Amino acid sequence: MDRSTSVSAVLGFVRQIDAGDLNGIAERTAPKYRFTDMSGDVRIVAGERAIKESWNGYLSAYPGHRVLVRRVLRSGDSVAMVDQTTGSHLSAEDEHEEPVLRIDEPEDGFVSEWRIY
Repeated sequence: MDRSTSVSAVLGFVRQIDAGDLNGIAERTAPKYRFTDMSGDVRIVAGERAIKESWNGYLSAYPGHRVLVRRVLRSGDSVAMVDQTTGSHLSAEDEHEEPVLRIDEPEDGFVSEWRIY
């Protein structure tokens, strides 16, 4: 996959998250993807239904969640984003003060891994 496709896949995924569009999120996610949260816990989510249920749970709990991308970095097909969030599970102070680093692994135009630091 060329680099612009990798970045487009990840930024499209983020736009769907920001819109709260579960169908759009599922359409941009590989059929089986790996999610690693800030504490290092890893979940493998497989299948459109499970992907939608996973995101629905989070976005229902935090309907104002947005990813504010500040910088996009690439290495091969991997994409890293430095961003901040709003309306997430973090306190407003932490959201304001702490940048988030996400490493994303696009595969064939779909996000197959989403790691948050």
